[in-house]
Amino acid sequence: MSLTFVIILAVGAFVAGVLISMIVASLGARTPRAPRVEAEPVDPQVGELYAQGVDAQRAGKQTEAMTAYRAVLRRDPGHGETHARLGELARERGDDQSALLHSLQALRGDDRPETLLAAADAYRKTGRPDDAISLYQDVITRDPGHDVALRALPGLVGDAEQW
Repeated sequence: MSLTFVIILAVGAFVAGVLISMIVASLGARTPRAPRVEAEPVDPQVGELYAQGVDAQRAGKQTEAMTAYRAVLRRDPGHGETHARLGELARERGDDQSALLHSLQALRGDDRPETLLAAADAYRKTGRPDDAISLYQDVITRDPGHDVALRALPGLVGDAEQW
């Protein structure tokens, strides 16, 4: 099989997937997602602990960041932004299963493109390219010019075909 033929197949599959996603979205048959919940902490310490975790993460202090984020989740188990941050830290450590778990928890209250892309990456790394493709297509349906999703999707289609 020539490289040109493989590229044509991948591009064709990508275009078909995008078109199908757009049609499904226009018919209103999208997968329902939980409504986005703004991160307004019930416990006043949640915001402070979250900020401490972000500061520690930015300073490269992963253990300190994880401690602060876990304290947030003890007070507010559904805090999506904290799950997203813990997913990032898990990816950095190479813990793909924890990254997937936290990314999926983050999606419950946060459907921003970056959260969807993080979950898609976690799906891909845990051998679930079809689920990753679905999330990338969701991002493209919302933002047809999303550069990251447009660049990643053809490679994922090839990965899915290999599984």
